[in-house]
Amino acid sequence: MWTKDWTRIEVNPQELIDACRGRRAQAWGYVVSHAMFLVRFHEMQQDSDVYLLCKGCEEVSFLSGWPDAELSLDIRRTGQDGEVEITDGERLRILCGWAFWTKSAQSDGFLHLDDSIKISAD
Repeated sequence: MWTKDWTRIEVNPQELIDACRGRRAQAWGYVVSHAMFLVRFHEMQQDSDVYLLCKGCEEVSFLSGWPDAELSLDIRRTGQDGEVEITDGERLRILCGWAFWTKSAQSDGFLHLDDSIKISAD
């Protein structure tokens, strides 16, 4: 039930901000050894969740969960180099090299992340 349709955050950042606005945010997974952080944005009345996957995390600060998400993005990129800063007030701050997002049908099942998300300058 896990989608493979990930969108680079640079493609349409406002669409991500709008998709997450007002939803309940949850820190869904953090793998320090792989510098990866996954956040889930959920709303009971919606039929899909929004997931934000950050790779190359340099700094991560977060609450385990909070209501009424209101993301802010600062994308600083030159070619493949650069960074993305994602914040939600004092509740979330991520400084990473790359960020991707997707919508997925709600499920009580397990999520599977594989190596299908490739980082490229495209």
